[in-house]
Amino acid sequence: MKKTNNIKKNIWLCALALVVPLLLVVGLFQIHRFRTLKTEVDELDSRQYSIIDGNRRLVGEISLLAGSDRIEQTAVEEYGMQKAESEDIVRVRVGSK
Repeated sequence: MKKTNNIKKNIWLCALALVVPLLLVVGLFQIHRFRTLKTEVDELDSRQYSIIDGNRRLVGEISLLAGSDRIEQTAVEEYGMQKAESEDIVRVRVGSK
């Protein structure tokens, strides 16, 4: 009986001796995965801010180009257009009242 208890005790000690290093290896693996994912998240975060900044600049440029003063200036300078006089405007009605 004492021998059986001794054997069980030795098996538990051996199992414990194997489990502790195994847990340390698993912990190291988790740390490695965390650091890899953290680096990836930091890179994605940096790219996101870069894209947001680029979008902000583009929206600003669009608002400048879409302004009515800018459109009028482009029409006059590039296309030689001019504002129509009221006597030059013809209204056409199609269909019945």
